[in-house]
Formats: sequence, C-alpha cells, structure tokens
Amino acid sequence: MKILYLAGQFYPDLAGSSVTNTLIVSELTKIGHDVTVVAGKKNTMCGLSKEKKIFPFHLKRVKNYIEFAKGNAGFVEPTRAIYDLITKNQYDIVHATSFMSMLILSLMRQTLRQPIVFSFWSTPIIGQRALGLYHEPVLDLELARNIISFRAFDKIVLGSEHYRKAAISLGAKEKDIKNNLFRNKY
Repeated sequence: MKILYLAGQFYPDLAGSSVTNTLIVSELTKIGHDVTVVAGKKNTMCGLSKEKKIFPFHLKRVKNYIEFAKGNAGFVEPTRAIYDLITKNQYDIVHATSFMSMLILSLMRQTLRQPIVFSFWSTPIIGQRALGLYHEPVLDLELARNIISFRAFDKIVLGSEHYRKAAISLGAKEKDIKNNLFRNKY
C-alpha cells in the first residue's frame, strides 16, 4: 500500500510526536508499505543515507508546514504543496497526524479519492486544550471541534483511551475511532 504520512516533526527531531511518527513509519515500512513522509523545512534530517537503510521511506519537505502547524504561518503554501503531492501520486491512504494537517486535508477533501486517517499526538487536556496553539481554551477547543466537525477523515486512529475520550469530547463519533493501528490492515 502506498501511504502519504503528514508528520511535521520526524526523526531526528527529539520530541514526543517525532518519536511516535518515526515508530509508526518504521512499522509501516517493515510490513511492506511504501511510505512518503511530509515534514517541514526546519526538520534537521539532511543526511538521509543512513536513515534510508533503517527506514526505507521517502521524505518530502514542505515550506512553512511546521510554521503553519504551530499557528505561525498561513496555509496557502503547505496546502498547495500537499495537494500537488497527493494529486500527482497514486497514494492509497493519506494519514494526517495533527489537527492542523487534518485542517489542510479538510480544505481539499471533496477533490480526493483516497481514504484519510486522522491521528493526533498533541496531548489534549479534555475541556482545556486540544491543539496547544492558543492560551485561551475557548479558541483552542473551538478550532479542534471545527476540524472534527468537518468530518473529512474516514477513520480516527488513536493511541490510548485518553485520546479516544478527548476526541469524543471534541465531537468525534465512537464508530469513527479505531484504537489499535497495527491490529489488522492499515
């Protein structure tokens, strides 16, 4: 299966989400999937020769992707780059690993044929924080609720019961949530 994986942070960045993304991509490639990882330009991964031997994936850097994901840049450049990448390749699945990458996919959902999987690793605090972009809980939670209400995903894949409860508190439907990414097929 050919997968486009919208990661933002990725190895060798040392953050919880980059470690999570690296482990997931590693497992997907081990079981035979062809994975393309989208990461931002600030990603420090410049010497791919060693990493390609460990993780046989493709890396596509997208200008202003990390800045957009942190709420510090507009969405035109990353949206256009990701749309072009999706439409020029024959991906079987597109996987968004944050609310902001899911927002980008929500803008183009009607034009995509691929199923979209949505995950998030922003450690939500139920009723207080979902994205971590705003100091005001109302703004933070409303943006997350709106992204979920667009329902541009086919499945939400989450890593724990806490994330499942957080997604439901933001309006996700129980039937849309799958708790174990590697139990069956992707």
